[in-house]
Amino acid sequence: MKVLFAIKTLVNSVGGAERLAACLSTSLSEARQDWDVHILTFDNKLSPPFYPLGDQVKRHCLGVSNTAEKTKIWQYPKILWHLRRTVLKEQPDVVVAFMHSMFVPISLALLGGGVKIILSEHTVPQYYKKRRFEFILLWLCSFLSCGITVPTKNVGKLYPKAMQAKMRFLPNPIISNFARADITNKKSIISVGRLNKDKDYPILIRAFSIIATQYPDWSLTIYGEGEERKELERLITKHGLSAQVSLPGIAHDMDGVYQTGGVFVLPSKYESFGLSTVEAMSHGLPVIGFKDCSGTSDIIDDGKNGILVHDRSPKALSKSLEELIKDARLRKEYGDKGYEESKSFILEKCTQAWVRYISRFIRES
Repeated sequence: MKVLFAIKTLVNSVGGAERLAACLSTSLSEARQDWDVHILTFDNKLSPPFYPLGDQVKRHCLGVSNTAEKTKIWQYPKILWHLRRTVLKEQPDVVVAFMHSMFVPISLALLGGGVKIILSEHTVPQYYKKRRFEFILLWLCSFLSCGITVPTKNVGKLYPKAMQAKMRFLPNPIISNFARADITNKKSIISVGRLNKDKDYPILIRAFSIIATQYPDWSLTIYGEGEERKELERLITKHGLSAQVSLPGIAHDMDGVYQTGGVFVLPSKYESFGLSTVEAMSHGLPVIGFKDCSGTSDIIDDGKNGILVHDRSPKALSKSLEELIKDARLRKEYGDKGYEESKSFILEKCTQAWVRYISRFIRES
């Protein structure tokens, strides 16, 4: 059987969907030797992927647009032509398209081609509030698909009923060595994610500024890159936090990053799946997030494996931070519970769930 994964880029974006596409295609190629696994992107052929691909995964780089930028309307005729030509030439049994930036063009390109398409959605409907046209395209393309996957059940419930009828909950796997961090004496708050508006890092910096002088030996480190870097740097300087708050950029050794933390915080407004939250849990870190973020609240069980902040305000978040800073026993209790629960997201388990799901559509052929 031939399966073709498709995502806009594996070079110029390093989020959860890109990581899933890379690790899932690799894991499937290793778990099912009888499957011919391919992955298609808009990237240039000479650009190596940020997340490594297995040797058995065949890579198709169309080189049809600058994947570091938003695709321009005038580029679509060329993109659709190359997509249709490449996919129909390969004749996959199933195409798994990640994110609307890929499954909209590939659904249109393959109209009448007889290829089954699974849409793998990794955003939440709130993302489309100011992108109504994109949501209409997403909704229309859902009728052209044979199935839709979402990483959490509650996120799926936010979509229209017509889309929910085709949806299947498939949790994202995590890549972790599951080595517990020694959080007892670690005085570092860490966060991992893109530096964009949806992650709401200003609220984390403002929350930390409220308690920073009381705990001068504690630090805040935010790993990631994005368009909000300058604004976050300005905020750090404004609050006089340059000695305690840092933005080191993208980290390649994530297992090593989590070993440095004593507390993990993800302040996102929107998450389809809090990948970095589960990764932090897999290293025994206590975690904090906001209750109004569906992807985060699906993972954090408030008062058991972490804290869900009910009021999205710097003051409320600072109180939760201080609660963990002051109580080493509570940090360990939450960390231990989260560590055990993170094992539900082991790559091998999630891969088998995907194998069963994809195989269903082959049997229906």
